[in-house]
Amino acid sequence: LKAIMSGRAEAAGDQRVIQSRVAAKYDINTEAEVISWFRALVGVELKPGMREIEKQLKSGVLLVKLAIAVQEGTPNLTGKATRKMKPNTMSAPFKQMENITTFVNFCENYGMAKAGTFQTVDLYE
Repeated sequence: LKAIMSGRAEAAGDQRVIQSRVAAKYDINTEAEVISWFRALVGVELKPGMREIEKQLKSGVLLVKLAIAVQEGTPNLTGKATRKMKPNTMSAPFKQMENITTFVNFCENYGMAKAGTFQTVDLYE
């Protein structure tokens, strides 16, 4: 029923294996820390739970807002980390993916190791 209501087929085969691996690595302590960051920096109370967090962050809007808050709260930023960002609130998938890419690029420009980030499709799909 869930697949019918969402318009998407349920995961099968390799995709189901991948989903179970992701779920096995999910850490509720890290989730609580992320919820705390969003509350403190963006003023948003995220609903807990792996699927809930995914739904709330999928558009990338809150991620860009978080990046802006970090940018504004960091004195003496230089280089690409100072680029102006603005979240796109359109619901078109490519615009949402652009938001996620903006966030990931900011993280890398801020100094986060590429290995510590994720690819846009990791969150979007």
